[in-house]
Amino acid sequence: AAATFGQREGRPFLHVHGIWSEPDGERRGGHVLTDESVIAAPIALEAWGIPAVAITAREDPETGFTLFHPQPRPAAGRAAPRLVVARVRPNEDACEAVEAVCRAHGVSRARVRGTVGSLVGALFHDAPGTTDIATEAFVLEGRVVPDDEGAPRASLAPVG
Repeated sequence: AAATFGQREGRPFLHVHGIWSEPDGERRGGHVLTDESVIAAPIALEAWGIPAVAITAREDPETGFTLFHPQPRPAAGRAAPRLVVARVRPNEDACEAVEAVCRAHGVSRARVRGTVGSLVGALFHDAPGTTDIATEAFVLEGRVVPDDEGAPRASLAPVG
C-alpha cells in the first residue's frame, strides 16, 4: 500500500491505496478505508516525512474532485535533504512530468517516490490499457538518470 497523510477540512486525513489478497487468494486493490480497517497481523513499512511541505486536500477546479495539493511551509528543525515535491496534473504523462520537474530544478539524477493518484483511460507501452473511470495507482520506486545528451529520463517501476 501507499498512503498520503495530510489535512482535509482542517483535520488530519490518511488516504491509502493498496493491493491485498482475499481469503480465497484472489488479488484485489483500491482504497483502504482507514476508519473501517484493522491490520490483523504485523506488517513492515517504510515511511518518510517532509517537514517543509504540507499536504492539503481541497477542491480541484480542473477535475471537480477533492485532491491533495502540496504546499510549502517553513521547515521545523534541521534542513531537509535536497528534494522536490510536485503534483502531476490531470492528463500529464507521469514520466514526462517528472522529467520536466527535474529540468526545472536542475536535477539530472533522482530517486522518485510517489504517493497516491488515479488514472483514467491510461495507456501503457507493455500492458493493457484501463477503461475504468478511475484506476488507483501508486509509485513505490522510480529513478531519474541522464540520457546520452544529459537530459533527465524517468522510469517508474510498476507495482506488482
